[in-house]
Amino acid sequence: MDDKSKKALKGCGIGCFGLIFVIVLLVVVLVSCSVNSEEEEKTFGFKVENYEVALKESLSSKNFEIAKWQREYEENRYNITLTDGIYAFMFVNDNKEIVKVNTVASGAALLVKNKEVMAAFESLIESVDPSLSITQKMTILDKLGINGQSNMLDQETSYTLNGIYYLYQGDAESDTMALQAKPE
Repeated sequence: MDDKSKKALKGCGIGCFGLIFVIVLLVVVLVSCSVNSEEEEKTFGFKVENYEVALKESLSSKNFEIAKWQREYEENRYNITLTDGIYAFMFVNDNKEIVKVNTVASGAALLVKNKEVMAAFESLIESVDPSLSITQKMTILDKLGINGQSNMLDQETSYTLNGIYYLYQGDAESDTMALQAKPE
């Protein structure tokens, strides 16, 4: 080391090392923030079994006859066949907490099992937010355009209430309708 460098280092004392410490600390904080900024998926706060119970209770209160209740697990998702043409999907995180739910129905089910399709969509809403009043449930269905009519096959709408984001998608080309709910 030359004399200039030694003098600079000697004159630096605690002040320079304090500055270096602060810089290192800031880098560590920034790195940890960026690691944590990968937002964890929000959950509904209940596990698959709890959701299944709530969904079954809601469906049975609407006289929905569950012809099949087959649950299969596939890549962070549980698939449930409610009846022919109507399905429920529960997406889970690594802790098996539900992060998103979908109810999907075929266009044929809308024609043949209209009452069941409507009950399945309404039951999804009830099961993710049991605090809703009847008026609030009907408002969500209305805002999403879920009305049991054939126009349900050609629309996409969303609505948020009580921190839950609802997305309805009807697709005439694929002949399917889907209602999704996930916490915001």
